[in-house]
Amino acid sequence: MTLFVWKGLIIASADGIKGFCLALAVKLKAVVAARADPIFYESVIAKSLYNENRLAEIHLFPIDLGHSKRFANRGVPSLADTVKASLILERLQKLSEPFGTKITIKDGVGIVRPALPVPNHNDAR
Repeated sequence: MTLFVWKGLIIASADGIKGFCLALAVKLKAVVAARADPIFYESVIAKSLYNENRLAEIHLFPIDLGHSKRFANRGVPSLADTVKASLILERLQKLSEPFGTKITIKDGVGIVRPALPVPNHNDAR
C-alpha cells in the first residue's frame, strides 16, 4: 500500500490503482469543498396559496441551515436573518429569470405569481 498527499488529502492506494484513487480524491475534494461553501446551507421553504382550487401565489421563506454553526449543529433549518434572506432571495430571483419566473420580494419573503391561470381539471366537465 502506498500513501501520498494530493491537494491536502491523504490518499492510500494499493499498487497499480493510483489513478483510481486520484479520481476518487477529486470527487472527495468536491464534496469537502461543497460542505465548506455557505451557499449549500441556504434554501427556501415554499408555501403554496390557492384561490378557488387554483394556484394563486407561492411564498418563499428563506432559511439558513447553519453554515457558521459548529459541525454537530449544522443542517437544522431556521429562518434566515434579514441580510441573508435578501441575499438568498436575490440570488434565486436572478437564477429564475432565464426560465421566465418572476419573484418579487416583500418583507423578506419571495412571492411567485403564476403568469397564466393554472387549468383546473374539473373545468373540462
